[in-house]
Amino acid sequence: MSYTPRRGNLPDIAFDFLGFTFRPRQAKSKHGMFHSFLPAVSNKAKKEMKQTVREWRLHMQTRASLKELAAKYNAVIRSKNLQRRQRCAAQWLRRIAQREPKLFAHWSM
Repeated sequence: MSYTPRRGNLPDIAFDFLGFTFRPRQAKSKHGMFHSFLPAVSNKAKKEMKQTVREWRLHMQTRASLKELAAKYNAVIRSKNLQRRQRCAAQWLRRIAQREPKLFAHWSM
């Protein structure tokens, strides 16, 4: 979904999905600036990410090299992000299925 360029206020529409907040934002193209419905990490997701990193207490791991820290935490970063996205997507689909149980053919079976 995108918005055509126009003057004035844009509608105040925003929603969170899979850790992203979608809302009208300014974007730049080779033809200039325009408004589009673009994602950015949600405030709730940012808060969770910050808390997770704080719990690692990286400032206390002064003897570890960057390679060691990367090896230790890359798997956690990848799996948490994937698990969270899958959980959010499943919850979102459940809410839609409850609201509109006949939206997809296999939901009404």
